[in-house]
Amino acid sequence: MTLKEKRLHYLGPIGTFSEGLAKRLYPGYQFEQHPTINSICLAISKSTDDLALIPIENSQEGSVNESLSSYVMYDLFIQREIELQVNQCFFSMGDDIAKIQSLVSHPQSLGQCRQWIEANFPNVAIVPTSSNAEGMVLASKDPEIGAIGSSHAGNLYGLNLISENIQDADFNVTKFNLVSSTHLQVDNYNKTSIILSLPDDQGAGSLIEVLKPFALR
Repeated sequence: MTLKEKRLHYLGPIGTFSEGLAKRLYPGYQFEQHPTINSICLAISKSTDDLALIPIENSQEGSVNESLSSYVMYDLFIQREIELQVNQCFFSMGDDIAKIQSLVSHPQSLGQCRQWIEANFPNVAIVPTSSNAEGMVLASKDPEIGAIGSSHAGNLYGLNLISENIQDADFNVTKFNLVSSTHLQVDNYNKTSIILSLPDDQGAGSLIEVLKPFALR
């Protein structure tokens, strides 16, 4: 398979942090957008050649639960871990934030900006979306909707930048996994990821029993 035939799947639509990272790291690939993380993993599980970029964890908000659930459902292999510094911005079609009636964004971004939202929009409706870019689309159609996401996304959808770097912590990093359905030979392995669940009838100390072998090695 040539480089032009390689496909990389990511969370769309155009303007997501995933899209920006995918095109920066793998400019020669063909790209395929998906509306949900689960749909990405489903598509990858049916291909032996494609790769996917999956957000897995944020330094403020912790694990991306949809990603973990999808990893359990589909037999995938992590090929690489990538860290992205995330700077959140607030956009709207209008300039008067007093007219904002609802605030839209992906749940992770809303969580990363929780203190800023409470300080500036304590009484507006908070509406989660499947991606930041989806929120930008909604805001571009209604001046009473504000959206949080990347500066690239806001500019792409013709919105006005009201505030930038609104995340609650300066160090706001999201980890992404590059995954595939096949085990690729990668040099210098230095990390192993394990997802497990314990039966409901297990008593206290069951997690310690699972982790003990790692501590004893």
